[in-house]
Amino acid sequence: MDWTGFTMTRTDTQVNGVLDAKGNAIVSGYVGIGTTDPRDRLHVVKANAYASRAANPLPSNIIASSASQRLYMGTYYTGGVGACSTIQSSDYYTDPDSVVRDHGTALLLNPIGGNVGIGTDTPSAPLHIKSSGNSNPATNGIYVYNTSNTAGQDSIVSIRSGGSSAGDAYTSYDIAGEAGWATGIRNTDNAYVINQGWDNIRNQERFVINSLGNVGIGKTPAQKLDVQGGIRAYGNGSGGPSPIYSENASGSSDAYAVIFLRNNNSGSGCYWFMNSTTRSADGGANTATLRNDAGNLRLQALGENGMTITGSSINSNIYHNISSGNNSMTSYGPNSTWNAYLRVGSGSSYLDQFTAQVISTNGNLHIDSGLGDIHYYGFYVRQNGYIPNHYFYGGVYAQDDWFRVNTSTAGLYWETLGRGIWSPEAGS
Repeated sequence: MDWTGFTMTRTDTQVNGVLDAKGNAIVSGYVGIGTTDPRDRLHVVKANAYASRAANPLPSNIIASSASQRLYMGTYYTGGVGACSTIQSSDYYTDPDSVVRDHGTALLLNPIGGNVGIGTDTPSAPLHIKSSGNSNPATNGIYVYNTSNTAGQDSIVSIRSGGSSAGDAYTSYDIAGEAGWATGIRNTDNAYVINQGWDNIRNQERFVINSLGNVGIGKTPAQKLDVQGGIRAYGNGSGGPSPIYSENASGSSDAYAVIFLRNNNSGSGCYWFMNSTTRSADGGANTATLRNDAGNLRLQALGENGMTITGSSINSNIYHNISSGNNSMTSYGPNSTWNAYLRVGSGSSYLDQFTAQVISTNGNLHIDSGLGDIHYYGFYVRQNGYIPNHYFYGGVYAQDDWFRVNTSTAGLYWETLGRGIWSPEAGS
């Protein structure tokens, strides 16, 4: 059959075209298949539409299974979106969601709200993942794994904030109805914070590292380690110590390593400090000083396994120095006008104390149970209160001099070996 020059023309718009000799239909209007009211160049109306390259009728490439589903390719008809392809579950103007399902598991894309749901078709966040009951972190939740075993092949999860005027950048952890934690960077001071509470990193900070490297426990740090609360150090489990170090490594000759104890938030306190050079501030090298408002207690190494303890006496305001070295203990005054004491007492009054005193003006030893006269150029034993019938026991040898025992009453008992004995009652 010769189709050359075959033309079919009607006065209406249903058919207006040419069927050429090769069987090509050239239509200048719209073509409708299954409809008498075509709305575009090719308008197909059928329960299912198939596109197939095979000779058999099996479907391939494109399927539109119902009137409520759409397939758009090319420029999207929403302003600002641009060229794209999309699948819609219903007409765009009433339902902008796109759903891809495979055996009940939904992937939801929302180009308007920006929410993506994995495992849920009602995402409440830009990315909402409904995890399974699996406890293996490699198969449940988010898994980022770079399988390359080559240097520089990192595996990264990034959380960023827009700038100094933006919000904080943090991750959140929560057990619903129980407790939550959050950790991240606080934008106001660029500090890394661990906060108790899952929805912020500002209200209950438990651990803070600021931009200077200072560490705060329970507070924002002002020093290298700033702790709100007590500190406890336990042993290492093998009998060794649990030290707390205060070390000044700046190399400055006048720097201290200091532990400062204070009972309130302001005012004076107690310093425990040590330096490695002689300073007028503490008077000695390699000393450890415990100081409060009443004075100093200084521990200083003397060599030969010795130690010096110095301090101010609150009762008598006499400066004392006790040193221990070469298997001895010495008490001495800092100058020739002050006396050296060795005192043992049970009360605050001198009458309740035992005192051994060397008088600096003559070198005599005075042993007294209270305050009394000091006998020069000899050895003096005395008890205050004049209690009768008290005794002095022991052998005493006095070479080229007298041994004197004095009491105000009779009833004195003694026994001695050696030279002369004098008693005021006996007169000899």
